Amino acid sequence: MLSRPAPNRDYLKMKTNAKTLKALCANGANHDTCIWSSSVVKINRKGKSQTRALLITNRHVFNLMPDNFSKCNRCIDLRNIHHITTSKSANEFVIHVTDEYDYRFKVETTKLLDEAVETLQKTFEQAKGTALEVIDMDISQLSRQVMTKAVVKRMGSGVWTSMSNLTPRGLNTPRKGSMTGAPSVAENGGGDDDDDDGDDSAKEDELADERTERRSLADKAFEASGSEAAKQVGGAFTAKSKKTVDDFNLIKVLGKGAFGKVMLVTSKETGKHYAMKSLSKAVLAERGEIVHTKTERKTLEDTHHPFLVHLHFAFQTPSKLYLVMDYCNGGELFFHLKTAGRFAEPRARLYAAEIASALDHLHSKKVIYRDLKPENVLLDFEGHIRITDFGLAKDAMEMQDKTHTFCGTPDYLAPEIIKSAGHGRGVDWWSLGTMIYEMLGGLPPFYSDNVNIMYDRILRAPLEFKPEKCFDDVSKSLLEGLLQKDPEKRLGSGEADGGELRAHAWFAPIDWAKLEARGYVPEFKPEVKGATDTSNFDEEFTAQPVQDTAVPESALAAASKKDQPNFDGFTFVADSHLK
Repeated sequence: MLSRPAPNRDYLKMKTNAKTLKALCANGANHDTCIWSSSVVKINRKGKSQTRALLITNRHVFNLMPDNFSKCNRCIDLRNIHHITTSKSANEFVIHVTDEYDYRFKVETTKLLDEAVETLQKTFEQAKGTALEVIDMDISQLSRQVMTKAVVKRMGSGVWTSMSNLTPRGLNTPRKGSMTGAPSVAENGGGDDDDDDGDDSAKEDELADERTERRSLADKAFEASGSEAAKQVGGAFTAKSKKTVDDFNLIKVLGKGAFGKVMLVTSKETGKHYAMKSLSKAVLAERGEIVHTKTERKTLEDTHHPFLVHLHFAFQTPSKLYLVMDYCNGGELFFHLKTAGRFAEPRARLYAAEIASALDHLHSKKVIYRDLKPENVLLDFEGHIRITDFGLAKDAMEMQDKTHTFCGTPDYLAPEIIKSAGHGRGVDWWSLGTMIYEMLGGLPPFYSDNVNIMYDRILRAPLEFKPEKCFDDVSKSLLEGLLQKDPEKRLGSGEADGGELRAHAWFAPIDWAKLEARGYVPEFKPEVKGATDTSNFDEEFTAQPVQDTAVPESALAAASKKDQPNFDGFTFVADSHLK
């Protein structure tokens, strides 16, 4: 967290009204001068409304207690404000602060909202010399933009705002394995809570063992006892799943994410190896990810392509969902890129062509992938790529359709996502351009350790090629087309979709029919010692204890009867496994 300057408390000691407070402000270059003040309602992380006094000076924004101005809950340096999000229909606004948590306020009238925002814009420009960006959106989206204090502590500094569908990739946050989803940072839709509500963590720890044991017993009863037990425990199930966790031996942890983990498992019946993803229903419900998870499950069933991971089984317990998929023991492409630093052009071209073919297939099924990055691309034992993790996919998207969910990974976000301008299939081609650039050059094109700077570069900076020697004229031409900031002008934006990429000179060496028949022999073949070898996965995960951890109950009680219908129809067995 950045340190914040202490406020000039000379005018904060008196219990007075806003008008008198203005008159008491010191005047001069070295002091705060009150510009605007008003009574506001602060919405905390629990969604509770709290009356506050908001004071904007030429140097700071103060959040004061309404009946005692000597109590300053927070002082924000104007220069640290990153941007403002508003919802004019609800008279609400969020102040996003670089490397700090955000504040969400509501005012009585649109006039007051406009005054507050215009004052912040004016004083920010005077203090920093640049314009303050203001983004307006629907109230249903506003709550998802708020970074709370709890999340800042959990994720560390470096993230200026929080969207519940952002997936981390470095940037002082835990790197995500091949998992769905991302940390929800809009906890219950509010800003941070500046009241002392007490620390519930100790109490939660005391109950953890009891919850784990109770949940574990419920899961085992559900899995083992058929339809009658399912009715008793789950309430919403009518038949035993075709598969359960007990049908598999758990071998290694392959990755972890916000909602669960991925493990290498072996079928007790056939001896075949799979990657099994387990997801917590409670966390999915709490973070509003049920729709995304259902889309992932549907996409895995509906898409069949040589360069996509395929679904073999899906089943559930009262507290968890399970997806059993292909195990690709070559590991994440990110692992190999990190080891090599960068790839030679022929190797990068083959990976890019296989990815483009897979994305084109998804688009033909009206699915936008929306989270392409090296972490979500696996290598099989032959060295071909397989795209995994459809947790952010959006289905039923026609060519011209737009959606507005803020999601993805910071390094790979297209400008239209950052601007909340609505996005379509073109975001996948932007991400592919970013990935090709990273494979050739070693880093994404607009990369910065400071995510604020990186977003500004994505939105405004011209495309530069560094190191210059890694890019020839043909690759530059391709990347200039894919990394076009205007999605309407981006390569792949036309009716031909991926056909525009196939026709580009950089892909001229590729015979696409041969490619999709897996006819090319990759120049790099991962070192694989055996079917259960996990040496190509990050030891951060593979060294962890292998267990199907029981899920604690949440406030939403996602495993209760009323929540079970959200996952109706989840069970699946691929045709190849039907007898």
